[in-house]
Amino acid sequence: MYIVCTRHSAWTTLRLDYLTILLKNLTDPLWVLPKDEAVEKVVEFIDSYSISQEDFDAIVEISKFQGHPSPLEGILSAVKAALTKAYNKGSKSRAGSDHTSWIKEGPKKACYGDARTSR
Repeated sequence: MYIVCTRHSAWTTLRLDYLTILLKNLTDPLWVLPKDEAVEKVVEFIDSYSISQEDFDAIVEISKFQGHPSPLEGILSAVKAALTKAYNKGSKSRAGSDHTSWIKEGPKKACYGDARTSR
């Protein structure tokens, strides 16, 4: 996923319109479905949109709003671990990347002024 926003309005549109939908599909199943079904659904979504670890991290980080918890906060550790394991085991999006507990740890450094991520 490679995104360039040159104007503030483009950045706001991206953050509010597109990333909200992506984040919803990446996290909502983890809250409402049984663990195995949730993991399967999220991994299928990740594969269908070719979302890499870096993409996932960027979507979560950009979707954080001041005064609100992290989108992954409160999801059971067992569910996060199962998602990481399933992703590492069989996701088509993981080719060429190093994936080590990426869902549990999240990104190491946020870059709010630049929405570009590398593949």
